[in-house]
Amino acid sequence: MSIFQVLWVFTILGSILFLVVITTKYIGNKTKKAMKGQYISIIESVNIGLDKQILLLKAGDEFVLIASAGKSIQYLTTVKLNEYEENESLQQNNVFVFKDFFEKYLKNFNAKKNEKADLNIGKKEYDGQSGKSAVKENLNRLRAITSKLDGTDKKNPVGNGVEDTNEK
Repeated sequence: MSIFQVLWVFTILGSILFLVVITTKYIGNKTKKAMKGQYISIIESVNIGLDKQILLLKAGDEFVLIASAGKSIQYLTTVKLNEYEENESLQQNNVFVFKDFFEKYLKNFNAKKNEKADLNIGKKEYDGQSGKSAVKENLNRLRAITSKLDGTDKKNPVGNGVEDTNEK
């Protein structure tokens, strides 16, 4: 294949991907407008289980709290919200924004990277001699505990040759 054929293939693939993105956005906007109710809107939803939710709906001027579980929906109560302000920016809060998602992921990634760097710094600052003495001290403690359990403690001999067991 020549360079021109390769460039032609990439141009065609790029055009197809561009058309797919534009078509998806167009269909998504049309679907969003069709699904949006004129008098009823979901103000907030909270997941409380695998397929269980509590929904706060605004129906006209009233706020209604309902529970949704699987295929069933149950009315809970009517809620009075005094401080609710209907704002277009709050209603668009349900729209997925990739930039926000990417920034959140990048922030978590950097935090984990910094934690690993801090751990590596801690390993470099680790004093080998104090670690060895701590290991020896812990081994001595384990030996003392096991010797007490076996009854061979030299300071407090419990083992007098007669074993006290529940077996008969």
